Amino acid sequence: MENLKKAIEINPKANEIHLGLVGVYGLLIKYDFMQNRDCTKNLEKAETFFEQALEVNPRDVRLYIRMAESSIFQAHYLLNRGKSPAVMLEQA
Repeated sequence: MENLKKAIEINPKANEIHLGLVGVYGLLIKYDFMQNRDCTKNLEKAETFFEQALEVNPRDVRLYIRMAESSIFQAHYLLNRGKSPAVMLEQA
């Protein structure tokens, strides 16, 4: 992750870097879910990089797919906790 963040410092307009960071946080969200841990913190970080990525290339479909997957894992987490997953499913 440090290398991706450094790459953004060097070239903040490189879409692949932002996509990579969204992907890294997506994996962390999946890991949190598998460990039955709250995914919220990593989801918020993923959303931050998602927003930055949209500024670079709002037409990159891969970004939307990765964020949808992350929202679905958060929805599963909420469902397992007896909470409504509706908000996360709306985002997905």
